[in-house]
Amino acid sequence: MREEFFRAAHDIKGQAATFGYPLAAEVADSLCRLVEHAPDQQCVPPALIDQHVDGVRAIMRKDAVQPATRPRRRSRSACVRSWMNSSAREPSRRG
Repeated sequence: MREEFFRAAHDIKGQAATFGYPLAAEVADSLCRLVEHAPDQQCVPPALIDQHVDGVRAIMRKDAVQPATRPRRRSRSACVRSWMNSSAREPSRRG
């Protein structure tokens, strides 16, 4: 069951942005990480999984596509990586 659920979330994560639903891809990515990295699936609250699934459904139902004219929002992790890379190249400004 876990494998099938992870595979479905992973497929949505990989294909949602291609079809113009990058927000659904982010929610599915979060669900993938939750399923993949939980040490014990019995400890994952079912309500949390339901919220992820409901979120993807709401995005699709509201047709929340990303307009081609709007620049794609970078994820927090991409912003942090970018900041870390630029900070590593700059000399320290401390004392």
